[in-house]
Amino acid sequence: MLDRKVEQEFGLGMTDFLALKALCGKDPSGLRMRELASLLGLNQSSATRAAGRLERDGLAERVADPEDGRGVVVRVTPEGRELTAEIARLFSREVSTALDAAALDRRTASVVARLLQGPQEH
Repeated sequence: MLDRKVEQEFGLGMTDFLALKALCGKDPSGLRMRELASLLGLNQSSATRAAGRLERDGLAERVADPEDGRGVVVRVTPEGRELTAEIARLFSREVSTALDAAALDRRTASVVARLLQGPQEH
């Protein structure tokens, strides 16, 4: 359901969002395609297509690898970074709403309470 909401509100598929999030969390100079593929659990061809869609939408860009001028890296643009932050806020709202609803159900209330308390030290 959340993937449909991201697609409807932001026009971004879940694979592309995960690629964008991976790019935001790594080296600002960018990632080689094989690194992106590995982070996403995709083959290099699928990662390349995702990067192409992000680039087409102005959310990422491909540039020469600063360590190896023969190679190419993909890196997030400021627009991509902002969109990632907006989607993260959506995720937070949706999870909060789901937990609030689950807390009202006697079958799941204790689980929600434990989740909200965080890890317990033993």
